[in-house]
Amino acid sequence: MNPLESEAHKYWATAAGPRIAALCTSIRDDLPPAEMEARRQALAAESSAMRSFLWRFETSLNNLQPIMRLPTEILTTIFMLVAESNPITGYPQNRRTYSYLGTRSINPYVDWLPLTRVCRRWRAEALACSPLWGRIPLSLGTKGIDEFVRRSRDASLVIDCAHHDRYQHLGEMLQPGFLARARELHVPTTALQGNNAATYLPLLQNPAPRLEAFVIRGGFAGAILRRRAAIKLPDNLFENNAPLLRTLQANQVDRFPTQRSLFSNLRTFSVANPNSHSGYIYPTRLEMYDVLRSMPLLESLSLTNSMAREGSGVDAVPFDLPRLSELTLNGPVDGCASVLQPLRVKPRCKITISTTDELAAVRDKSQGLFGNLGRTGFNVNFAPRTLVITILDGRLNVTAFDDPVTDLRSLTNRVLSSPGNSQFTLTIGFRRRAAAGASHMTRCVQELFARALPVHGVEQASVLAMAGTSDTSARQLFDPLWKTAFAPCTRLSGLYVAGPAAYVLLRALSEPLAQPVLPALSNLIFDDNQISRVRLFEHIPLYNIVLQALSTRDIPKLQIPESPLLTQADMDTLRLHTNLSTFARAPHGPGGWLDQDVMPILVDGGIGGVAGMHDWVGPGDAMQHILEIEDEDDSEDDLDGFEVLPVPGPPGMEPFAMPVVDFQVQ
Repeated sequence: MNPLESEAHKYWATAAGPRIAALCTSIRDDLPPAEMEARRQALAAESSAMRSFLWRFETSLNNLQPIMRLPTEILTTIFMLVAESNPITGYPQNRRTYSYLGTRSINPYVDWLPLTRVCRRWRAEALACSPLWGRIPLSLGTKGIDEFVRRSRDASLVIDCAHHDRYQHLGEMLQPGFLARARELHVPTTALQGNNAATYLPLLQNPAPRLEAFVIRGGFAGAILRRRAAIKLPDNLFENNAPLLRTLQANQVDRFPTQRSLFSNLRTFSVANPNSHSGYIYPTRLEMYDVLRSMPLLESLSLTNSMAREGSGVDAVPFDLPRLSELTLNGPVDGCASVLQPLRVKPRCKITISTTDELAAVRDKSQGLFGNLGRTGFNVNFAPRTLVITILDGRLNVTAFDDPVTDLRSLTNRVLSSPGNSQFTLTIGFRRRAAAGASHMTRCVQELFARALPVHGVEQASVLAMAGTSDTSARQLFDPLWKTAFAPCTRLSGLYVAGPAAYVLLRALSEPLAQPVLPALSNLIFDDNQISRVRLFEHIPLYNIVLQALSTRDIPKLQIPESPLLTQADMDTLRLHTNLSTFARAPHGPGGWLDQDVMPILVDGGIGGVAGMHDWVGPGDAMQHILEIEDEDDSEDDLDGFEVLPVPGPPGMEPFAMPVVDFQVQ
């Protein structure tokens, strides 16, 4: 106990000790009920009085805490950051009640409101910060909206209407007096379609001198939404008086916005329409170019099924968007090509192109798309160091990253869901998923590398090509990919590969070419769980293909993440040529066991099939399963041509013999 605590303790022991002792004497069981009630009331009154004094002490103590001495500017900045990092209105299932803002049935949970209840000073500072109350939650109801508007005084307003909000409150906030104060206006498409259009669209013809962002976002997804009529924005949107407008995002509108008087200050411009959306009037190329030329400060451009469809004609005069740092195009091949044709951007502009079209369009127009892409100038001083290529389910995806990424398997999985921080992304799909489209996909990769995307600096790459093709077709399909498209990749040291493209790569690595394929390759990740003497490619076991490639090329490190169906002797042979990574353990099946690193169970006598991951069984079942494919007589003579290997069993069990098919390269 420090001196201050000791002095305070002595004072209260002297001043209040006798009174407390008198009140807290032991209570006898034989006291009359009236006396016991009187003593209870006396103790309650004393306790209440002491709590009031303690409350005064705690209040004074809290006022002396360092956080209570924060300057007003810092405190209000914290309030604003918290408010801006949370949605203005919560979804109905997250709503809570604030009785002073409206009725219980419609109040949402406004995340930052509890900050105003921490202490008197914080509440006073929050009430004095008018911009804090300018973010209007339309779900609050009329009383809550009026209270927020009153507290915001003359601050600019953020009007954010969600699809679950009541649109009549949106109509109140779109009145001229409020629209003139609006800094941001976010509305769902459903608020401007159908019966709502005649009510709310005319209100957008009033001036918005403070407006910085106007966003029409998608409402309910699905076919019902796509069948709704297009939103017919007024020709004199905001009376052409929104000089501060920086963000314009239009979803499901009836035409390409052309109000150039609103575009001189734009930083973000987006027009998006669903594939099956009807009622959209496509702009001509000249109309689209005139609009884009009127945006000299544009930093982000996104067009989804909204660009001009004229893919031919006289080329337009090139123009620059010197500040453009992000370009996203989603539409048919000729539409994406028409946007890129005259466009010139700053080096290293992040570009994302996604196109789904007919096979003939991809075949005939992809060269023009890549040629226009290369002329934009985005690839100046751009030398990607990591490349991911996937060909899956009729879609080609090419993603390039600035930095080298060594965990290629995880990166490939991430790219399949979201490109993330990629610098360039191209996705091409066929509208009818034509079987013949795979050859055009690999041809697109060659054209892309030759005309637009420099790959000479690539150090790490991933190629996941799961095309369902015959062995001969796979060779025709992927040979040009490795020998032509990847020919400039002389620095490529790490490669993750899966599918038929991997088998073709192994054959290419083992060929004595004048210019070897991928001369710097030092780490090969071969993601295939069918490496064995049974699985064949072009009538040759995959094990022999791997061994021949390693015998021909010096590849210091080989990884096979999945469990191959190889014996220990096979693995030892591979390790003579490379630093073979430890294989993953094969999965345990029902009643199965594994006591060694990898132990195969091969069940096909030469057709090319292998046991799957669910075929791992116990020793007795294994022999029975294998012998079932032979004659009914399971004598030793019936196992001619098989190598019989001792297979260790579980502890306490003798090893049993298992036949392994032994193929030789012809």
